[in-house]
Amino acid sequence: MPGQTRPLLSRGWSIIFRLAFLAILSLPVLLLWRRGLLAANPGADGVTLIAAVLAQLGVIITGVIGVFGTLLTLAFKSRSETRLHMENSQSEDRLHMETAIRAVGLLSAPASQEIPKSQKTGSLFALANLG
Repeated sequence: MPGQTRPLLSRGWSIIFRLAFLAILSLPVLLLWRRGLLAANPGADGVTLIAAVLAQLGVIITGVIGVFGTLLTLAFKSRSETRLHMENSQSEDRLHMETAIRAVGLLSAPASQEIPKSQKTGSLFALANLG
């Protein structure tokens, strides 16, 4: 599948990350609202409101960075596992090809020499086990 590209995450993981992202963004706003800090008259000076909003923005930014980092980690891990599997498969195919070439080489000899029976048997056995 050289021409095909896989999505970074499966559909299930994509939905989970979207819900987590939505929760991370909505939780600080919900907390501010529950504490009454989003009301028109917060009851205290504006410094408290600004401090609370800045703290919640810090939480939001930290959460977004965490979700993004987790997403990248999973994507890189998936890609590297796929690449490693492909390399192992190619290496195994190459090893089978080299074994077949050596087995055929053992079956051939100069016209003046006779190939020992054990060498013929071993070569044929190796070729038979490759398939």
